[in-house]
Amino acid sequence: MQKLAILTLVLALAAAKFVDTHASLAQIDANPFGNVVLSAIKAHLQAQSPANEVNMLLNGVAAGLQQDQNDHDHAFEVDTTTNNRIVEDLEKEILYHQNQISSNTQLRDDTIEALAVSEEDIRVTISDIATNEQTYAREEATRNQQHETFVAKVAAIDDVIDAIDDAAKLIQHLSLGASFVQVKSKYETVHKRLTDNTSHSQLLQPVVVALTELATHGVNQKALTKIAQLLSEIRQQLVSEKATKTDVEDRQAAHWAEFSAHLSNEHTRFG
Repeated sequence: MQKLAILTLVLALAAAKFVDTHASLAQIDANPFGNVVLSAIKAHLQAQSPANEVNMLLNGVAAGLQQDQNDHDHAFEVDTTTNNRIVEDLEKEILYHQNQISSNTQLRDDTIEALAVSEEDIRVTISDIATNEQTYAREEATRNQQHETFVAKVAAIDDVIDAIDDAAKLIQHLSLGASFVQVKSKYETVHKRLTDNTSHSQLLQPVVVALTELATHGVNQKALTKIAQLLSEIRQQLVSEKATKTDVEDRQAAHWAEFSAHLSNEHTRFG
């Protein structure tokens, strides 16, 4: 743009009649481009070239400069358009990333909230599992104790039934004519066994008294019949008691099987 201004000034001087040419030429010569133009004009003048050739030279230089300026302006417009498009694209990119940041921030907040809920659920689940395991252990211990008690009581009943059966055999031998002396050893064994029993001492007390009287007052058929009937009644009571306890044991076992399965399923669900 500055070159074109210098050249315009030169052309003005060439066409002017009443100007301070010395001052203007000094101003032009101070510019590097103006110096080149003046040098070219000086060369033409020294060569005594026609004035129109000098004007043609200046006009050609002016046209070239104008074309350079036009090319520069066009390039500037292209660069400006390109830069504007780049800025627009960058603004879109910035907006996109801002939206992504906002979306990711929301996702982070939602994730943190979900994690907090999950942590609470985990704490509740852990507590439920602990409660489930404690319940299982407690109920299993109770069930084991019930079964052990059942086994011990049934064993005691079986032991008493066995003693009653031995006493019944003893009475049968006496009823068939055996003397007391012949069965004395067996009598003492049976009598001691019934006397030492602690699980059913009250139930066996009448039999123990009857056998004691038998040894004290002697054997008679009436006493033997009474003792045999008493032994039979006691045995029936023992069999009935065993059946009742077995029924209770079966029901408790079935209940435990169902309840333990439920606890196991709950434990699996919690896990």
